[in-house]
Amino acid sequence: MARRGYPPEYRRRVMDLVEGGREVSEVAIALEVSQQTIYSWRRQVRIEACLEADRLTYRRVANHTPV
Repeated sequence: MARRGYPPEYRRRVMDLVEGGREVSEVAIALEVSQQTIYSWRRQVRIEACLEADRLTYRRVANHTPV
């Protein structure tokens, strides 16, 4: 039976390790997660971070707030 998904806390733990400097391949082997899954999670984190930054910029422009 296929895995239904990983809990958000587990994803965060994996991303903390990768963002902390560990190699994706090393984390994948240690935690038995595919490298592609980790790369997908990292991509999603980066997209969400950019979207959040864009929202803040939009609010500043809309409110005429200086940076």
